[in-house]
This record gives sequence, structure tokens and C-alpha cells, in this order.
Amino acid sequence: MNKSKIIYAFLFSINIIFCNGILSNNLEKSLNYSLGFITDNEDDISGDNIENIKARLYRINFNVVFKGKYEFGYNYNYNESKINSYLIPEKGSINYIYFKYHFKEREKFPLNLAFLFDYGFSEFDFTTKIYGISFYKMFDLDPYPITSILSYNQIDTDVFSYSSISLGVMISLVVNNQDNSSNRDILWFYPHIDSILDDQFFGIDFGIYHPIK
Repeated sequence: MNKSKIIYAFLFSINIIFCNGILSNNLEKSLNYSLGFITDNEDDISGDNIENIKARLYRINFNVVFKGKYEFGYNYNYNESKINSYLIPEKGSINYIYFKYHFKEREKFPLNLAFLFDYGFSEFDFTTKIYGISFYKMFDLDPYPITSILSYNQIDTDVFSYSSISLGVMISLVVNNQDNSSNRDILWFYPHIDSILDDQFFGIDFGIYHPIK
């Protein structure tokens, strides 16, 4: 089994445990872990031969949220193909550490904001700095609340800079507990469309929101 298949099997055999500050209220703390991937079709041109390939980027996330606002996290990404639309120059792993601040909606401002700073480093000497803002709004639909999310990121690398946009909908399922506590786990599923320059691609993230005292 080659390395990419080992990574793929590992990602989908572990527990799907993730969340972030989007689902936290202003007081909650949480420990969170996630997995997901984005995929795109690419043409591998070698001489007169053109082969259509799937370029996939897998990712695992762990983060801690304090007071529902302050999110500190680590992202592990594995780029499966050197030919890709994600502007990653080599096949291999990239690590990110980040901080995100969540500004929760208020009576006079009925929209949530998140501000991101992200620093990435890789095994192939590739570093990035990411500055981002997200807008999100929750809709308490029964039995599956949804959250619409729009994100804009500015990415600065060693040799070039570019921006990305992501649009998606998070679908949630609240897990009942025995003591009827308001602090309950939430399973969620997040399909999204990402755009870099003139290319668009599809991604999915899965997870669980786990508040702690």
C-alpha cells in the first residue's frame, strides 16, 4: 500500500471528532478534532498524453476553544498530488498552527464573524501565512439546525500571494444526553465549494462538537 493510500485509510478509520468556535456560545469551552478533504479534477499532461486525475487534499484538525470566542488550533494537511489547483507546489504534508477570534452576533448585529491568523510549514520547505475573515449565520431548524458560512482568506507564501473564497452549509444533529444538560455533543456535516483564482473545487468536513466544563 503506497503512502497516499495509507494516509487515506488512516483518515477514515479514526473517530470523526471535530468542532470549532462556530458552534460555541459565549461561555463554552471545547476540545475539538476534525477530518475532511477537498477534491478537484486535473489534467496530467506528459508529452502527447493527457490523463485526467483526482487531486485530493486531506486534512485533520485539532483545536481548543475558550469562552466560545478564542480558538487555538492545529491543522495537518496531506497533498496527494503535485498537480493541483490549491497552489501547493509539492506532494506531501503541511502543518498549520492558527488562532481564530469569534465575534458572536448581537441584537444590533445579527451576524457572526470570525477572524483568522494561520501559519503553515511543510516537509518540502514551503511556508504560508493566512489572514482570513468568515461570516456565518445559524438557523435553528428542527431537527437539523444549519449554519451558512462564507469565508475569505488572503494567503501569502514564500514566492506568491493569492486569495480564496469558500461557501458552505453546516448541517447539525444534536446528540441527546441522559441528564438533559444543555451542554450536548453535536454531530455535523459540512459540504462546501472553494474557489482559488478561476478554479473551483468541492470539499467535505465531518465532526462532533464537544463542550467541556
